[in-house]
Amino acid sequence: AGAADFVEGSKKLLDMYQHSARFTEAFLIDPRLVEADIPLSYRLAYNITRVTNFIRVGTREESSDLLSMLASSTWAIHEEDFVVLKFDVDIPDIDSSSIEWGFLADLVYSPQ
Repeated sequence: AGAADFVEGSKKLLDMYQHSARFTEAFLIDPRLVEADIPLSYRLAYNITRVTNFIRVGTREESSDLLSMLASSTWAIHEEDFVVLKFDVDIPDIDSSSIEWGFLADLVYSPQ
């Protein structure tokens, strides 16, 4: 999530795992992400799915709630799959009303 800057975010994550646990799928979530921002070599090496809608926290709607997206049959993620979520809080001070902290709380307390 937050994949608009492919080189500084998603690319680093894919590169970090390529020698030990190479991914076959990459879901890049950001409303600002365009396919042209993803280098051709990565589009050919990985099955990349771009999700360009805004993420909402705690709605349990498969179209916008990240936890529901991960559990949905649309993404075909199984319990035995190795899943890595790049998560960063890029606000300078701790603001409990931010979506990042809301998502983190939802993830920790989710029954899924």
